[in-house]
Amino acid sequence: MDKKDLKFIHNTIIHWIDKTDTKANIFLGIQLVILGYVVSHFRNLNLGICYKKIILDFLLFLTILVFFFIFKIIWPRLSTNEPKSFIYFKHIYNRYVKNKQQATEDFSKISKQEFENDLINQVVSLSTVATTKYTDLQKMILILGIEIILIIVLFI
Repeated sequence: MDKKDLKFIHNTIIHWIDKTDTKANIFLGIQLVILGYVVSHFRNLNLGICYKKIILDFLLFLTILVFFFIFKIIWPRLSTNEPKSFIYFKHIYNRYVKNKQQATEDFSKISKQEFENDLINQVVSLSTVATTKYTDLQKMILILGIEIILIIVLFI
Protein backbone atom coordinates (compact mmCIF):
# COMPACT_ATOMS: atom_id res chain seq x y z
CA MET A 1 0.00 0.00 0.00
CA ASP A 2 1.40 3.36 -0.90
CA LYS A 3 1.34 6.62 1.04
CA LYS A 4 -1.59 7.98 -0.98
CA ASP A 5 -3.79 5.01 0.01
CA LEU A 6 -2.80 5.38 3.67
CA LYS A 7 -3.69 9.08 3.61
CA PHE A 8 -7.06 8.21 2.08
CA ILE A 9 -7.77 5.70 4.86
CA HIS A 10 -6.58 8.19 7.49
CA ASN A 11 -8.81 10.97 6.15
CA THR A 12 -11.79 8.61 5.81
CA ILE A 13 -11.53 7.59 9.45
CA ILE A 14 -11.31 11.23 10.51
CA HIS A 15 -14.45 11.85 8.45
CA TRP A 16 -16.26 9.01 10.28
CA ILE A 17 -15.23 10.48 13.62
CA ASP A 18 -16.53 13.90 12.55
CA LYS A 19 -19.84 12.35 11.45
CA THR A 20 -20.22 10.63 14.81
CA ASP A 21 -19.59 13.90 16.66
CA THR A 22 -22.16 15.65 14.44
CA LYS A 23 -24.76 12.95 15.10
CA ALA A 24 -24.12 13.18 18.84
CA ASN A 25 -24.67 16.93 18.71
CA ILE A 26 -27.96 16.44 16.84
CA PHE A 27 -29.08 13.90 19.43
CA LEU A 28 -28.11 16.34 22.18
CA GLY A 29 -30.64 18.77 20.71
CA ILE A 30 -33.27 16.03 20.47
CA GLN A 31 -32.63 15.03 24.08
CA LEU A 32 -33.02 18.63 25.25
CA VAL A 33 -36.35 18.93 23.38
CA ILE A 34 -37.53 15.68 24.99
CA LEU A 35 -36.46 16.89 28.40
CA GLY A 36 -38.28 20.19 27.90
CA TYR A 37 -41.43 18.37 26.76
CA VAL A 38 -41.43 16.02 29.75
CA VAL A 39 -40.84 18.83 32.23
CA SER A 40 -43.60 21.00 30.77
CA HIS A 41 -46.19 18.20 30.43
CA PHE A 42 -45.42 15.98 33.43
CA ARG A 43 -48.03 17.63 35.68
CA ASN A 44 -50.76 16.80 33.16
CA LEU A 45 -50.01 13.07 33.39
CA ASN A 46 -53.01 11.31 34.97
CA LEU A 47 -51.26 8.78 37.17
CA GLY A 48 -50.95 8.31 40.90
CA ILE A 49 -48.10 10.04 42.72
CA CYS A 50 -46.23 6.74 43.22
CA TYR A 51 -46.36 5.92 39.50
CA LYS A 52 -45.30 9.44 38.60
CA LYS A 53 -42.28 9.13 40.88
CA ILE A 54 -41.24 5.79 39.35
CA ILE A 55 -41.70 7.08 35.80
CA LEU A 56 -39.87 10.32 36.55
CA ASP A 57 -36.98 8.40 38.12
CA PHE A 58 -36.77 6.06 35.13
CA LEU A 59 -36.88 8.94 32.63
CA LEU A 60 -34.24 10.77 34.64
CA PHE A 61 -32.06 7.66 34.60
CA LEU A 62 -32.45 7.31 30.82
CA THR A 63 -31.74 11.02 30.33
CA ILE A 64 -28.56 10.80 32.38
CA LEU A 65 -27.43 7.78 30.35
CA VAL A 66 -28.11 9.58 27.06
CA PHE A 67 -26.19 12.67 28.24
CA PHE A 68 -23.34 10.44 29.45
CA PHE A 69 -22.97 8.80 26.03
CA ILE A 70 -23.36 12.09 24.15
CA PHE A 71 -20.59 13.75 26.12
CA LYS A 72 -18.45 10.61 25.95
CA ILE A 73 -18.77 10.73 22.16
CA ILE A 74 -18.01 14.42 21.70
CA TRP A 75 -15.28 14.65 24.35
CA PRO A 76 -11.90 14.82 22.59
CA ARG A 77 -9.68 11.78 23.03
CA LEU A 78 -6.25 13.35 23.17
CA SER A 79 -4.33 10.67 25.01
CA THR A 80 -2.99 7.72 23.13
CA ASN A 81 -0.61 4.99 24.12
CA GLU A 82 0.98 5.09 20.71
CA PRO A 83 4.63 5.96 20.21
CA LYS A 84 5.56 9.58 19.62
CA SER A 85 4.23 10.67 16.27
CA PHE A 86 5.19 13.25 13.65
CA ILE A 87 1.55 13.36 12.53
CA TYR A 88 -0.44 13.57 15.77
CA PHE A 89 -0.91 17.25 16.65
CA LYS A 90 -0.56 16.81 20.41
CA HIS A 91 2.79 15.06 20.04
CA ILE A 92 3.97 17.77 17.64
CA TYR A 93 2.89 20.49 20.06
CA ASN A 94 4.51 18.81 23.07
CA ARG A 95 7.76 18.28 21.21
CA TYR A 96 8.12 21.62 19.40
CA VAL A 97 6.10 24.31 21.19
CA LYS A 98 9.27 25.87 22.60
CA ASN A 99 11.57 25.17 19.69
CA LYS A 100 9.95 25.61 16.28
CA GLN A 101 13.33 25.60 14.52
CA GLN A 102 13.90 22.06 15.82
CA ALA A 103 10.63 21.05 14.13
CA THR A 104 11.94 22.23 10.77
CA GLU A 105 15.13 20.23 11.22
CA ASP A 106 13.39 17.06 12.48
CA PHE A 107 10.69 17.07 9.80
CA SER A 108 13.26 17.39 7.04
CA LYS A 109 15.00 14.24 8.35
CA ILE A 110 11.91 11.97 8.35
CA SER A 111 12.29 9.18 5.83
CA LYS A 112 9.42 7.99 3.66
CA GLN A 113 9.37 4.69 5.53
CA GLU A 114 9.22 6.41 8.94
CA PHE A 115 6.38 8.61 7.70
CA GLU A 116 4.44 5.63 6.35
CA ASN A 117 4.94 3.71 9.61
CA ASP A 118 3.76 6.74 11.56
CA LEU A 119 0.75 7.06 9.28
CA ILE A 120 -0.10 3.38 9.83
CA ASN A 121 0.04 3.92 13.60
CA GLN A 122 -2.29 6.90 13.24
CA VAL A 123 -4.73 4.86 11.17
CA VAL A 124 -4.83 2.19 13.89
CA SER A 125 -5.25 4.80 16.66
CA LEU A 126 -8.01 6.62 14.80
CA SER A 127 -9.75 3.32 14.05
CA THR A 128 -9.89 2.63 17.78
CA VAL A 129 -11.35 6.07 18.45
CA ALA A 130 -13.91 5.75 15.63
CA THR A 131 -15.02 2.29 16.77
CA THR A 132 -15.46 3.45 20.36
CA LYS A 133 -17.45 6.50 19.27
CA TYR A 134 -19.73 4.49 16.96
CA THR A 135 -20.34 1.86 19.67
CA ASP A 136 -21.28 4.60 22.14
CA LEU A 137 -23.50 6.24 19.50
CA GLN A 138 -25.37 2.96 18.99
CA LYS A 139 -25.92 2.57 22.75
CA MET A 140 -27.09 6.17 23.03
CA ILE A 141 -29.55 5.79 20.14
CA LEU A 142 -30.99 2.64 21.73
CA ILE A 143 -31.49 4.38 25.08
CA LEU A 144 -32.96 7.47 23.39
CA GLY A 145 -35.33 5.20 21.45
CA ILE A 146 -36.52 3.57 24.67
CA GLU A 147 -37.02 7.01 26.17
CA ILE A 148 -39.04 8.23 23.16
CA ILE A 149 -41.24 5.10 23.18
CA LEU A 150 -41.91 5.57 26.90
CA ILE A 151 -42.85 9.22 26.35
CA ILE A 152 -45.14 8.34 23.44
CA VAL A 153 -46.88 5.66 25.52
CA LEU A 154 -47.29 8.00 28.49
CA PHE A 155 -48.23 11.29 26.88
CA ILE A 156 -49.94 10.48 23.59
